[in-house]
Amino acid sequence: MTSAGSARGDSKSVNTTSIDFGLGPPTIPPEPSAGASHSTDDRPLDHEALLTLARKVEAAARDDDHERLTVAVQRLSDALVDHLSAERPQLARLPPGPGHLLEDGQERILELLADIARVVAQSPTPDPRYGVNLVRQVSAELSLQAEHERLAGIAAQRLSQ
Repeated sequence: MTSAGSARGDSKSVNTTSIDFGLGPPTIPPEPSAGASHSTDDRPLDHEALLTLARKVEAAARDDDHERLTVAVQRLSDALVDHLSAERPQLARLPPGPGHLLEDGQERILELLADIARVVAQSPTPDPRYGVNLVRQVSAELSLQAEHERLAGIAAQRLSQ
């Protein structure tokens, strides 16, 4: 991950507004700017909606539908970037230990999405099961991250903004 100081100013950071598939490691964006959301009501998707998108990615991967998979991965990636941007202020207010653990979890999910995008970019996909397994891993990591953030009070704070 890119090193430039975290939201708390003390470790690895993230500094782009979207996931760069193929040009470098994925990064979590800084705090959102006005109008940066991809959702229809300008609010980032919540954890349940992200999990729904992940299930759509998984269904497309299982069906070996390359076009649908490409679109679904991009939608999930865009929605996740918006979601993570919205959470940056709350993460910055957490003590360093829990904050770093949550940031690491977010980065892990972004890295998995970048891995999926690389698999999808290969034509034809060398082993569809590999892509399905990566998608299942993203769903599992999203579920765990949502629970960890809920326990840290991030989800409730973010949804009330």
